[in-house]
Amino acid sequence: CFPPAYAAMIPAYGSVWYAGRWCADRQGAGWRHWGLLAAVLVASVSLAFLISDAGFYLFSGRYPEASWEVYTARVVAYYPHYALYAVAYVGLAALLRRAAALRPDWQAPGLPR
Repeated sequence: CFPPAYAAMIPAYGSVWYAGRWCADRQGAGWRHWGLLAAVLVASVSLAFLISDAGFYLFSGRYPEASWEVYTARVVAYYPHYALYAVAYVGLAALLRRAAALRPDWQAPGLPR
C-alpha cells in the first residue's frame, strides 16, 4: 500500500524540523535576524521539496521513463505553490507569536517574550 517513495518523506520532514530547531536556538531581533530566519526557511523548504519530489519521481513507479526534462518541468509546476504555502504558514505562526508576546493575557506560561 505504501510505495518506496514514502521513505523520502523522513529526510524531507527531517530537514524542515532541523531548520526549525536551529532557528529556535537563535532568538534575536532586527532585520538581520529576520533575514537569516527567512533564508533558513527558504533553504529548508526547498530542500524538503527536492527530497520529497525526487523520491516520488524516482521511486513511485509512475515515471518509468525518468528524465531530467520531465523532473525539471515538475519542479517548475509544483515548487512555487509548495514554497508559498510553507512561507504562509510560517508567516502566520510568526504573526500569532508576535501577537501573543504583545498581549500578556494571551501568553502561555513559560513562553519567552
